[in-house]
Amino acid sequence: VSSQDFIAFSNFNPGAFNISGAINIETSSEIQSGGVTLSHMVWMDSSDPTRRYWRVNLIGGYRFFNLEESVLIRQTNFFNGGPFAPGSRRDRFEEFQTKNRFHGGEVGVAGFCQWGRFSFDALGKVALGNMYSKMRVDGNTFDFDPIAGISTSLGGGLLAGPARIGLRSKDDF
Repeated sequence: VSSQDFIAFSNFNPGAFNISGAINIETSSEIQSGGVTLSHMVWMDSSDPTRRYWRVNLIGGYRFFNLEESVLIRQTNFFNGGPFAPGSRRDRFEEFQTKNRFHGGEVGVAGFCQWGRFSFDALGKVALGNMYSKMRVDGNTFDFDPIAGISTSLGGGLLAGPARIGLRSKDDF
């Protein structure tokens, strides 16, 4: 989906009118993760402990992961000349928020090898569980007519159109 809008443009149509304005974009992102893992050694070879050492562990446990992000866009345009009354203004805000939470179990294999002063660690694991996702989209556009002295709400914004506004959530395993 492609959307565009002028924020400011001097002499948009030479001699007709000008558009001036400003835009402010705020973002936030937060990640949290944690878990508990148990390990059980299933194989070890230390036949030559001064030179070589091998170990393989099975691991299992619980994993939690949380990701929350948001974007807030505020835009103001002033229209001067042409079909617009002096002081005409458009204010627009749009907000997008997402929340994703995972709870589940994880299993895997961990290996360790040491030769003299050198060592090598390897870890492979997979997590299975529930992913809860929630998305909220909000937005509105207000046109102010200084002659009539009224502000009209147009519903939705440039990216957050009326069909996209709302709250959606889902659970996936």
